[in-house]
Amino acid sequence: MAAAAERLGITQPSVSEQLRRLEEEAGTPLLERRRGRPSLLTSAGLAFLPQARLLLQDAAAAAATLAEDRAGSVRRIQLSAQRLVANFVLPDLLATFSQQHPDVRLDIRTGGQEEVIDHLLSGSADIGCFLTNNPPANLSSQLLRRERFGIVASATHPLAIRQGLSAAELVSWPFVRGGRRSLLSQELDALLTAAGLPRTKIAPARTTEYDTVRALVRAGTGLLLTMTQRGRRSGGRAPGRA
Repeated sequence: MAAAAERLGITQPSVSEQLRRLEEEAGTPLLERRRGRPSLLTSAGLAFLPQARLLLQDAAAAAATLAEDRAGSVRRIQLSAQRLVANFVLPDLLATFSQQHPDVRLDIRTGGQEEVIDHLLSGSADIGCFLTNNPPANLSSQLLRRERFGIVASATHPLAIRQGLSAAELVSWPFVRGGRRSLLSQELDALLTAAGLPRTKIAPARTTEYDTVRALVRAGTGLLLTMTQRGRRSGGRAPGRA
């Protein structure tokens, strides 16, 4: 408490009062107060600590952004990108852009396709990038490049050593997927239907985090429909063909 008060330039009772108000709002103690000994974080305090640090980082970033805007020294672009695109399509492009335009600040947000569209419609993003064969009619869009999709499996999966599989052979195997209602899942359903798989089994485990998806596939939980190679800028097969 004393160290916090010194760092903030306020009195120790003021720190204690602010913490008490925070605990009242949270509805649970965040610190275990021990007379004559340093306080310890409760389980709720430990759970809240990472989020509190993120809040402080966001507040610092917001303050820095306002300072830059007041100074007028930095051009800013708000970019919203679907996670899959942000992780596997954009990194090299954004690195090159940053090198070529050091005077431009890129604020990059990631999320699901629905979130990217919401950011664009609300005006909180200048540019959005996501995978789709059906661009929303209420947004102006431009094709960046085509991505080829394929079905992948664990190296230990019974289908891994097979060649030239038919849709009939794949239909009985479960697929690892995200939420059934998401726009990306609807896009993937359309691709599978076009490939002759209108109805596929869904693995019991679902997640929107791609690293977790890959771990589930490696463990043999199910098959995965995903990007298989860098897309071509022009020509080649249609985007998303399985």
